[in-house]
Amino acid sequence: MSGTESYERQHGMVLVDRLYNCIDRNVTVNLMDGTIIRGRLASVGRDYIEVRRQQDGSMQKVLIPLSSIRSIVGPATEMQMSDMS
Repeated sequence: MSGTESYERQHGMVLVDRLYNCIDRNVTVNLMDGTIIRGRLASVGRDYIEVRRQQDGSMQKVLIPLSSIRSIVGPATEMQMSDMS
């Protein structure tokens, strides 16, 4: 069983379903290691999200594994990974 299958079995697709509603909106992603990434949610995959952010005058695409996310703050809501179980 892959890590993704294990994650889905424990958490279902609830987080991914909720994230689809935030595509093209600004989000703040708090990672497990304390890193904060702010930008526009560009896409959502089974086990990752893509955030596009402006940094040093250029647009960057940041792929973030769902397993590394502590929380995501988006429009009017904060989604905690612990709330997804």
